[in-house]
Order: sequence, then C-alpha cells, then structure tokens
Amino acid sequence: MLQNKKLIILSIPVFILYILFLYGVVNIILMAFGINNIFEINNFDIQFIKKIFFDKTIIVSFINTFFVSFVSALLAVVLGILISLYLIKQNIYNHNILYITIPIPYIVVAMMFIIMFAQNGFLSRISYHLGFIKNSYDFPMLINDKYNIGIIIAYIFKSTGYILSVIYILLDKTNIKYYEVSKVMGLNYKKYVFDIILPINIKSIISNFLILYSYFFGAFELPYLLGNTKYKLLPVIAYEKYLNPNLNYRPEFYAINFIMLLFGIVNIIIYKKIIGVKYE
Repeated sequence: MLQNKKLIILSIPVFILYILFLYGVVNIILMAFGINNIFEINNFDIQFIKKIFFDKTIIVSFINTFFVSFVSALLAVVLGILISLYLIKQNIYNHNILYITIPIPYIVVAMMFIIMFAQNGFLSRISYHLGFIKNSYDFPMLINDKYNIGIIIAYIFKSTGYILSVIYILLDKTNIKYYEVSKVMGLNYKKYVFDIILPINIKSIISNFLILYSYFFGAFELPYLLGNTKYKLLPVIAYEKYLNPNLNYRPEFYAINFIMLLFGIVNIIIYKKIIGVKYE
C-alpha cells in the first residue's frame, strides 16, 4: 500500500506534463479550425487547412522538409551501423569519444558549422591560403544553400553518436551469439552481416530511424540557422507566421502545426506496427 502511494506521488509530475501536452495538442487542433476556445465549437472552419494544403510555398516546403528529414535520418543510421560493425570486427571497445556529439545542443552545432563551413569561414580561409581556391566564393556553399546540404551534414554529425550508442549494443550482442556459429556454417563476413546481424536487428534499426526522422521533421534550430532564406523548411515557415505582427497569419501557424501533428501520429503508428505493439 505504501509503495502504491509513493508511485502515485512520483507519477504526479509526469501526469501534469501529460495534461499540459494534451492541452497544447487540443489547442493546436482547435485553432487550426478557427476555434478560439472549446466553447466556440460552432465556429468550425477548414479554410486555413485548405489554404495550407493548396499553398504552393507550403507544398514545396513540405517536400523539402520530408527530403531533408528522410535523408539525414537514413544516412545517420547507415553511418552508425557501418561504424558499429567496424568497431565490432576490430574488437574496439574503448570508443566513448564517438558519443561526444550527443550532449552538444543543436544550436551549438549550428554555430560550429557556420564558423567552419561558411564561405568566409575557417575552412574557406584555410583553402584560400593553401591555394585551393582563388576567393571565398569558390568554396562550396554549405550554409544557407538551396539544397540544404549543410543542414543534412549537421544532422548526421549530431545524431550519428546517438544511433551508434543504440545500434552498437544491439549488434555487439548479436555478434557474441552468432559469430562463431556463422564461421562453422562457412559464411563470409558480408553474408554474416546481411543474413544474420541486420535481419535480427532490423526492427530496432527501423524504429530508431523513425525516431530520428520524426524529430528532424519538426526540428527548428538547424533549419532556421543553416537553411536557405528562400527555400525554407516547414518548422521555419510556421515560426515566422507565428511571429508575424499581422494576426491573420496566426491561424495558418496552427494549421501547419496541425499537419505536422498528423504526420507525427502517422509515424507513431508505423513505429508501433514495426515493434509489434498491440492496441488494446
């Protein structure tokens, strides 16, 4: 009985956070449909949702956001797997330095990339003094570039450590169990990886990909600081509509967030299907 009371007391802060989160979600949905509060439910209107769906700028931004999120998450997962396999094959266990990017805030990563990779940044100046380029404009444009290459590289740099911290443990446990068996069966290392290690851990790999992908889709810091000012990603457009002094743009902000919320729910459903969670 005492343990149950302690559990209830300890659960109160979590419960409060869930209530606040739920309030925010409900508020976004209501405002997206033009309802200022729950008592004005008769004011239901889909004009803002329709406007967002048929806005060419929003459609292009949605595609760009999807592309950046998908490619960044995919490359981070692939790189994490390759590094993990290399560490396991070489029996390297002291690799904590590879996790150093995990605690670094995204905004710090953005500042680092601006200092290093801008056309007037550190690498550009080094390249100029070494004679590789004639002026700063010859250096590849990786910050505020049209194709968001800088954002993708920054996401990969930041998230590979996280993927490595998860995937390495899974692959190492599988390797301990099955490596000797694979040698007895006469499998070469390539077939061992593709026929045993990856299939066994594919659910965990995909679920971690979806976690990263969902986060990148709604992330704001790197797209805002490193993204192109013309081809903006969806979170940046939503933020600018929210800050616009013309309050007529405020419902569009909620409509964009509603669409992103729906996208996140779809990802959660896919995630639960993959890991085999059953709805009761």
